[in-house]
Amino acid sequence: VPGGIRFNKCSLGKEPIRLGPVRHRIIPSYYADKLMEEGGVELQIGVTYHSDVEIILATKVASVGIAALEITGTLSVLLAPLLSSAPFFGGIQVLFTNPPKVDVDFR
Repeated sequence: VPGGIRFNKCSLGKEPIRLGPVRHRIIPSYYADKLMEEGGVELQIGVTYHSDVEIILATKVASVGIAALEITGTLSVLLAPLLSSAPFFGGIQVLFTNPPKVDVDFR
């Protein structure tokens, strides 16, 4: 884009992300090509974010912005394989198991 794109404003709002409830369960995991039935932990974390964000992107031709953002869903954090010494797990995966509900108000 000739002239470039710039942020005229970028604020994530005043409301914090709310986390909870948190549920956990043991999950199977592979380590050294062997299946371990109790080889990992899954944390299921409720996520709620309702914020009055204000993000404005502008060019010489036009500008577009976001005035509000809401995200609600369950975030899964997988810690596997479990190890007997620090850092106590071999990897982390973070994902929404199902698509979260996302509502965006554009300005």
